[in-house]
Amino acid sequence: MNKSFEIGTLLLRVVTGIIFFVHGLSKFTAMEGTIQFFGSIGLPSFMAYVIATIELVGGVLVFFGLATRIVGVLFALTLLGAIFTVKLKAPFMGNSEFDYLLLVASIHLALSGSRFLALDSFVFKAKKEENVSA
Repeated sequence: MNKSFEIGTLLLRVVTGIIFFVHGLSKFTAMEGTIQFFGSIGLPSFMAYVIATIELVGGVLVFFGLATRIVGVLFALTLLGAIFTVKLKAPFMGNSEFDYLLLVASIHLALSGSRFLALDSFVFKAKKEENVSA
């Protein structure tokens, strides 16, 4: 991959990680309201914890470049759920376009990963070197 692509993906990864972390944190700090909202759209209350955890922990992982592809898939599934349960009623109104943009960013991260300044690169490089020298 060329350097421009890697830098662009790094920027996308870091910003996406921050956004999801903040959204997960806000869900946890107002969990009663989050549970009520999930109930109002027909989702069981435990899903509020699942989604908040994916956003909070996944945001940190993606920010640092750990398990980027896996978390990208989880983010994309979370966003598809949000779009189909809430946002599809008024597409491209309010902040729903933000969800579509995050969906595309998540799909990009799931497909391409992010190696530039990612901890995965250092972790797996060290493991690969151990396997070669053994």
